[in-house]
Amino acid sequence: MNLYLISNGETIDITEIVTSVTLKGDYRSCCRTLDFGIISTQTDENTRTVYTQAGDTVKLVENGETMFHGIIFSRDIASDGKTIDFECKDYGIYLKKNSGFYKFKGMTPESITRKICADYGISAGRIAAAGKSISRVFMGVTLYDIIMTAYSMANDRKYMILFQGKNLSVIEKGVEECFLLESKGNLLTATASESLDDMVNRVTIYNKKNAVVKRLENASDIAAYGLMS
Repeated sequence: MNLYLISNGETIDITEIVTSVTLKGDYRSCCRTLDFGIISTQTDENTRTVYTQAGDTVKLVENGETMFHGIIFSRDIASDGKTIDFECKDYGIYLKKNSGFYKFKGMTPESITRKICADYGISAGRIAAAGKSISRVFMGVTLYDIIMTAYSMANDRKYMILFQGKNLSVIEKGVEECFLLESKGNLLTATASESLDDMVNRVTIYNKKNAVVKRLENASDIAAYGLMS
């Protein structure tokens, strides 16, 4: 796993001075966050010095695959002066920071998405086809909410927005595998814990008419811990 800093047109591998890396995000947000720290010392000549600032670009790469590509949004220098911590956002932040005023009539969600990308200088990647046109007025709504609302109006399928590098993609949930973190492969550190807080040992599936289609359960867990449906 390597972390690269891109500043003033130069790409620098800073992996050797990185103290920690945390990548965060979920399907409900189009913007992921990367937190990392680097060693910073002016007294040790054996420690490499790298100058970074807000607005620089960083890229996290694993086996040739880009896991994160985004911008440094904040920088904090530790009180001991030996480390600097950074918070980075991927390009999805621009869908959250910008609001649009649009009147769409008879346009598909994919056409709406591509127009927003063109209007705001965003590179369009793989844009899922919803197969139905919609009409809607958006007054001061975030770009993220405009796109997601358009898709939710078109059909009952679930979609998500993600950025792959600088490219905005809209994909249908459940049709693509995510990058896998493995304890003996690319996961640097891990902790293990046990908790019943989020346990579900019975799931009931309903159709659109609210009729029960199927019920799945773990009988041994129900006997041991009680029903959590």
